[in-house]
Amino acid sequence: MALSEKKYDPGSVHERALVLQNEHITLWYYPGLKIVHHQMVGAPTSDEFRDLLDKGACTLERKGAIKWLSDDRGNTLLRPQDEEWADTEWLPRVLRAGLKFWAIVMPVAAIGKLNMQRLANQNARRGIVSRVESMPHPAFEWLKAQ
Repeated sequence: MALSEKKYDPGSVHERALVLQNEHITLWYYPGLKIVHHQMVGAPTSDEFRDLLDKGACTLERKGAIKWLSDDRGNTLLRPQDEEWADTEWLPRVLRAGLKFWAIVMPVAAIGKLNMQRLANQNARRGIVSRVESMPHPAFEWLKAQ
């Protein structure tokens, strides 16, 4: 089954606002739950990746959200320059904004899984509580309970 056939749509039950959409990424915000949620259906360009993280950070800052759901099933390995940017620019910003909980739906690609697990472990040392899942529904339910 193709990734597009496995789309998870909690928006059918919870109010959500579309923040960003392109051919590789969709970003939503759930105001009642204060959850930022992105889904990658393909590997984004560097500009798309940074735009996603920037718009997600803006949403955290403006809305007081503390939870992020990363549905990265369609992603692969991050480019080293994008990972460095995320670590030095984006992460301090979202920590200041109050990010506390990060649910990660693992990429299908093995290298992507290793990379995301490593990032979750690094961010745990910075105070972000993470949960790794293989499908979006349990990840979303965990975030709702936090």
